[in-house]
Amino acid sequence: MSLKIVHLATDAIAGMPYRLVEILKRNTDFEVSLIETRHRSSFPQDLVLGDDLDRARQLIESADIIHLHNNVDLDSSAFTPVHLRRLYDQGKAFVRQFHSIPETIARKMGCSVESLLRDPLPSLVINHCPERYYPRARVVPNLIPLNDPLYRPFSGPLHNDILYSPSKKQSAWSHRWNTKGMPETAQLLMNIEKHTQCKTRIVTDAPLAKVLYMKQRSYMILEEMVTGSYHLSGLEGVSMGKPTLAYLDSRTRFVMQYLSTAESIPFINTMLEHSEEVITYLLEHQDEGMAIGKEARSWMERYWSEEALLHHYIDTYTMLLEDPTRVKRQPDLELVGSINRFNSILVNDLIYTSRKKQRHFSSPYALIRESRTRFRKLWRGVRRSLKNKFLVKQRATH
Repeated sequence: MSLKIVHLATDAIAGMPYRLVEILKRNTDFEVSLIETRHRSSFPQDLVLGDDLDRARQLIESADIIHLHNNVDLDSSAFTPVHLRRLYDQGKAFVRQFHSIPETIARKMGCSVESLLRDPLPSLVINHCPERYYPRARVVPNLIPLNDPLYRPFSGPLHNDILYSPSKKQSAWSHRWNTKGMPETAQLLMNIEKHTQCKTRIVTDAPLAKVLYMKQRSYMILEEMVTGSYHLSGLEGVSMGKPTLAYLDSRTRFVMQYLSTAESIPFINTMLEHSEEVITYLLEHQDEGMAIGKEARSWMERYWSEEALLHHYIDTYTMLLEDPTRVKRQPDLELVGSINRFNSILVNDLIYTSRKKQRHFSSPYALIRESRTRFRKLWRGVRRSLKNKFLVKQRATH
């Protein structure tokens, strides 16, 4: 089946739309394009709207399927002069893929979470933490190009013992999902480096190619170990055959195992609070760590390769053209029943809240930042109060 498919995105989304488009190009005879609205330095790109507006418009209007990402909906004006709703009304097939929790997308779009979830378009959601918040969306895997040279195991000399590449800098306890626990993990690495004399590296705000280069030349990779989800960063680590620490809660593990058909996961499943002993052990037993990394790479080749999982997207496109109503949540992943909903969502939220209250692992840096934030909020309140009193007094004198 030869199809013309165009993907539309206004955000980089960790380069996921680009990686997906490249994987589709490589493994199918589809004509696939990604159109973005602005240039980015951190991630590779396909076509930027303003560089060739006529070509972009032709690709969109001639596509058999238009694949929207995150905050792009039918009423988006980001791809003007193309009017997406007009194409939808003319019968063009659309699908919308969510990569972030509803609150994040709704905030960027300036709409309510309720209206976002009412979007009638057939929808997909990645298998990380967002999937539990889009009950109608079909769950699809986040894919990476395992056989790209930058994602393969590296046999040369290593530059770092531990590498950590967070995309966010907030405290672990500042937000349920919008955090990678950077201050706390940075403190952890300082402690480990002091006690073991190992070499650690934290990489932020760097181009993807540079991050991948440094990951390949590191012994161990840290994914975030706070929220209960994993991300592309962790997949990159296990793809390279590195022992990779991440924390997957019960729901995340279940969905990953369901999509992969595996009975295991490729990560060393560890909460941040318990990670120092695990990391120290792996530093002291590097032969064992390298064996774990090798098995993780084999797991990815068997269960999470393009060939094994791309059918989730191909099946979606087939259903879109045959009967769009078939693009819906897989029955085995439905969040139905009180026990299932509680164990899948609420119990994991409560565990996070309990960890937050205990604060066993809050770094001094994180506590200082939190104290400053609280002081600023208090000071703003005092200033508003003083200003209001001044205005009242002024009115009274006049």
